[in-house]
Amino acid sequence: MRSFRIRLMLTLIAGITVVSLASTYFEVLAHKHLLRVELARRTVWIADTLQPGVEQALAAGKTPDIALQASKARLWAWRYLTRKAAWSSPMDLRIFLECFLPVP
Repeated sequence: MRSFRIRLMLTLIAGITVVSLASTYFEVLAHKHLLRVELARRTVWIADTLQPGVEQALAAGKTPDIALQASKARLWAWRYLTRKAAWSSPMDLRIFLECFLPVP
């Protein structure tokens, strides 16, 4: 009788652990999917915003203007996202800044 209780408890603990791990795994997959969709949406929005200015600069043959617009876009994105985002650690902010600002 004692070994039956122990086997039952171990089986229940193992079952709960498997269900918990599976739930967490599928939650992470769903979150990654949402992040990818949001990234695609924001990428299209930024591209649509920059396209008219870049087309005008290319048509006029002003390639330095394209670099200027890119740096303005980086600065705008940095200002906008640093105001809106809630950083969980200073490391997150450092990684974000490295994406938008050139490393000297």
